[in-house]
Amino acid sequence: MKNTIRMFGIIAMSAVIVLSMAACGDDNNNNGSDVQINVAAIPVAAPARGSVPVTTTETTQYTGAVAWSPAVSGTFAAETAYTATITLTPKKGFTLQGVAANFFTVAGASTPATNSANSGVVTAEFPATGAAPWTIPADYDFSIEVFNGAVSLGVIDVSALKNLEQVTFTTTSASARKYPGYLLTDVLEAAGISIPAYSKAEARPTAPVPDPDDVTDIANITQAYMVLARIDTNPIETNLYPRIIAETDGTFFTTNGAVRRGFEKLVFTPAEWEIPADYEFNNIEVFNGTNSIGVIDVDAIKYIKQEKLIATSGREYAGYLLTDVLYAAGVSVPVHSKVEARPTDPTPTNIEDIEKAYLIVARIDTGNLTEYKPVARMITDGTGEFSQGQVMQGFEKLVFNP
Repeated sequence: MKNTIRMFGIIAMSAVIVLSMAACGDDNNNNGSDVQINVAAIPVAAPARGSVPVTTTETTQYTGAVAWSPAVSGTFAAETAYTATITLTPKKGFTLQGVAANFFTVAGASTPATNSANSGVVTAEFPATGAAPWTIPADYDFSIEVFNGAVSLGVIDVSALKNLEQVTFTTTSASARKYPGYLLTDVLEAAGISIPAYSKAEARPTAPVPDPDDVTDIANITQAYMVLARIDTNPIETNLYPRIIAETDGTFFTTNGAVRRGFEKLVFTPAEWEIPADYEFNNIEVFNGTNSIGVIDVDAIKYIKQEKLIATSGREYAGYLLTDVLYAAGVSVPVHSKVEARPTDPTPTNIEDIEKAYLIVARIDTGNLTEYKPVARMITDGTGEFSQGQVMQGFEKLVFNP
């Protein structure tokens, strides 16, 4: 009987020891078999105005409970900076023992996340959420026609913006005016318009004062925005026309001038100057010394690739590489050449290298392509930019190796 009691006591004590060992294996202290957590990135979505906050997170090594400060009721508020406190619990086989201080990271946080050594309590601060959307008034109306060259791709109107995410722009002026904007690529997608990556925005034709800001070059359309109205106080002040701004660095700050003018037309990959059916210039006869070797007429350039050439005055010209023109006209010439001016011109123009010479047939002033006839011009510097004087003289004769 005593032996039986003694045996029962040994068994009971063994059970207590086993249970104690099992309990030790379940805590955060590494008992020699658990692996130290090495997944630093904690998947937590950054707060965004109107989005629902996450309350849990998980990786292959741990789970986490996420608490937000200030407290969130339903969705994240506008213009509010939130802090997430994430409490991590290791999964079976992993431990927090040995994890360094500030080991964990949270994408989108405004400052590096923090945690104590051997601890799974992580703090991450996030930047302020976006501003509340500007409510488009029921009577607010506009339309912007979009062109790819001369081809209309569609029309953007106010209905295309109703459900788009807004960005708030703040001007650099002392009053720090705010403007609600929309990423232009989002606007075009919402309007069902597909456009090239490089673009040019054309100002309203009725803009009263000529100004460089009338035409905005967009180096990267993914960083261009449409601005609708100015927000100063309550009630919101509404400007009549939308604007386009294109900050090359993608920032949300802009000067007042960048949103000063409205637009009713966007032109992407601006149209080449199209030679009108009735356009003619005086035939240009080509000579090799005193021998006529061919004639260039308007038909010889109708299908040649155009080059847009910019004068130092800012005027744009439709031009053609001279070698292409001569090839199209069936004229073969030496490499080095001299251009003989029209009989009424006092000074001929020397072409040092025919491969850098262009034939100019028309001037482009605005969106309404302006013909500049009746004679062709020649420029020879090969840079694509030239002074006004280089295209003042017309030619009716080219002479190579005089």
